[in-house]
Order: sequence, then structure tokens, then C-alpha cells
Amino acid sequence: MSSVMVEALESRRMLSASAPFMTSVENAQAVGPAIHASVQAAKPPTAKLHGRPITTGLSSYSFTVTYHSSVGINASTIATGNLSLSGPSGYVATPTLVSMSPASNAKTIVAVYSVTPPSGATFTTSDNGIYTATLLAGSVSDINNLSTTSPVRVGTYKVQIKAVPAPTAKLVAQTMTAGASSYSFQVIYHGSVPINASTIATGNLIVTGPAGYQQTATLASISPSHNSATIKANYSITGASGAFGSADNGTYTVSLVAGSVMNTKGASAAAAVVGTFAVSIQGSSPPPTSIPNMVGTYTGTNIVPSAGSYHYVSLNVANEDASGHISGSWVTDVGVVFSFTGTVAADGTFTYNFSTPANTNHATGPVTGNGTGSGAGTNALSFSFTATSAGFTAPGTMSVTKG
Repeated sequence: MSSVMVEALESRRMLSASAPFMTSVENAQAVGPAIHASVQAAKPPTAKLHGRPITTGLSSYSFTVTYHSSVGINASTIATGNLSLSGPSGYVATPTLVSMSPASNAKTIVAVYSVTPPSGATFTTSDNGIYTATLLAGSVSDINNLSTTSPVRVGTYKVQIKAVPAPTAKLVAQTMTAGASSYSFQVIYHGSVPINASTIATGNLIVTGPAGYQQTATLASISPSHNSATIKANYSITGASGAFGSADNGTYTVSLVAGSVMNTKGASAAAAVVGTFAVSIQGSSPPPTSIPNMVGTYTGTNIVPSAGSYHYVSLNVANEDASGHISGSWVTDVGVVFSFTGTVAADGTFTYNFSTPANTNHATGPVTGNGTGSGAGTNALSFSFTATSAGFTAPGTMSVTKG
């Protein structure tokens, strides 16, 4: 074997023997920095409200809140009391839990809550504005009992109800020229929103007229009988004495009662004068009954024999209306004041009730009583009465003259 070949073989042997050493060095250099684990801090559940604007007069409103947690929501913590709702004019409420899905622990749970109108049976224009729902601290937790430590705003919804024009009313009536037991007239109701036919009834209208006349108009018929933009309603009234005659002549006013006629969106008409009509019946009529006028100041005596009471009195009839209702007082010479009310008849007789509070001049205490009298319309009045107090019941009389 030549020397050249021997050197070549030796060189290859040495290279082969050094390979393991080189591999270990390369592996050592390949080892990098120490491995760092990245662990994020646990987060409490999140909540987001989803709700459509309120644009009509609902009696209740529901919205959803979506709860989410990477580890899972504790379903048992979702309940009425999770949320606080705030809105216009200081409105505050607690939404009621209606349902949730799923009803068991899950990473995402959708809960449905409901609220009622702030100011009445339905939402109205007075409720318009933005309402904000807030998740209360600690109220909803994940399966590890982690929850928010402070209140969290979860969203808003709007109430944006457009104002609805109220119904209008117009009187259609003719002058009454002949006597009759009743009088009929028509009122036409109209609106841009259909009239609620069920609200047209006896009680919609009050009719007033001469000599204190006042009567609620009776509904006779409506056309059409269903909800409609225009409804014609026929009403009737009777005369003051049961029938209309020339004594009832004058102008009569028909007035709409506030809130009595509504449209299908709940808007109602305000109180208003619908119109007037005239009663002008020719012919004689009996003169109106005349009630004597008793108003005035009188002086005289008041006697209760069984009580040994004899006093000078000053009596004042302060008021008397067209129906003969009177009121006033009398005072005795020892300063005791009696108040009275009563009714005068056309023949000058009258009935009355009287009373006085406890008084130092009446050891027996308050005195009450009632009686009858005569002479209304003249200068001399006569009274008879029965007085009652804690210590006695006794008859008495009083005679007074005007001036």
C-alpha cells in the first residue's frame, strides 16, 4: 500500500471520529432562552343590551341582555335585580327577568327582561327619551364566582312616540221651534287616526242652558258602529220639566267631556264647547213658580220655655238661591251664634236645620235642632223648633221682624 493511500484513509478515520463531538456542540448552541408562559388575568362576565325603539303605546316593553364569559356564566345568578334602569325626569326602575336561554351554565346566555311604562298604562309621548340599563356590581358571576366589582353600563334604548292628533267634534243642530218631550242633535267626530267607536256613549256630552239647566246627553245611535276616521253620533235630551215648551226658550251649549272620546291610538279629546243650539217655541207658557225672597236682617225673641231660656236675637238670612235654598245665622244677646240652612217654599213656609258649637254660655254643650217656619217674603217671620243638646231636648219658638 502506498503512503499516499495510507494518509487518505487516516484522514477519513479522524474525521469520522470527530462527528459526535461536533453534533453535541451544535445542539448546545441551538438551545434558546428559557420558555415563558403567558397567562392572562381572568375577566368577569360581559353584558350587552339589545332593544328596539318604542314607537307605539305598548303596555310593557321587553329587551334582551347577552351575557358572555370565556369560562361560563353561572346561570343561577341571572335574575330580577341584575339591572337598574334610568330615564327622563328622574325615572328609575328594576327590569323584571322574563326568561333566559339556555337556562343552565354556558359561555353565552341571552336573558329577556321587561319593564312597564313610567307614567301610566301605556307608553306615551310624555315618556319619550333615552333609557339606560346598568348591570349592578356583583349581580352576575361566572362559574368561578367572578363578577364585576362596580356598576357597568350595558346599553340604552329609546322611547320615541310621535304625538297623535286628538279627535275633533262638531255639533249639527237645528233650532227647536215646537214643543216636544225631547230634542235630538248630532255630533260628528273626526280624526286623522280612526275614532274608537266603543268610546262614543252616553256621558260624552253635557248640555247646559237657561235657568240652570244641565243634562247629560243620551246616545241614540252612531254611524258607522265600527272604528272609523269619521263617526256621526246622535244624542237626545229632555226638557227641564220633562218636555220642552216656550218656558225653556233660550240658548243651549253642548260641551264635550274631557277624555271621553278617544282614537285607536289612545289619544283623547280635551274638554271643549262643541257648539250651541236655540230653543224658540212660540206660545204662552205658565209663569215660573215664584219663591219668596227671605234675605234680610231681623230682630226679635227666642224662647225655650222648658229650659227657662228667653233671649233677644238678631237673625240674618244671608243667602237664597233661585231654588229657595237659604243659609244664615242668628246671635243671642249673650253672644251665642247659631248657623242655619233651609229651604223656602212658594207659599212662604220654610224648613231649616241649625247648630251651634260648645259655648261657655251653654253649659250643656253644642246645640243642634230643626224646625219649620212661615212668613218668607214678608217683614215678620215665625219659627218653631226642637233643640237638642247633651242635657236636654226641648221645643222652642222664635219671632222676628225685618229692619
